[in-house]
Amino acid sequence: MAWNPFFRKTVTGVEARAGFLDRPVLAVLIVSTVLVIIGFAVVALGVW
Repeated sequence: MAWNPFFRKTVTGVEARAGFLDRPVLAVLIVSTVLVIIGFAVVALGVW
């Protein structure tokens, strides 16, 4: 259990983790992963 001062209630671990992979965070993770893969591919192909 964790204390959430914003809502003034105690939340469980499941509730605390529920919003972690919402759309904005997931989008950033996907975009950054794709950029890293593209970067490795460019380096592997010897473009730079």
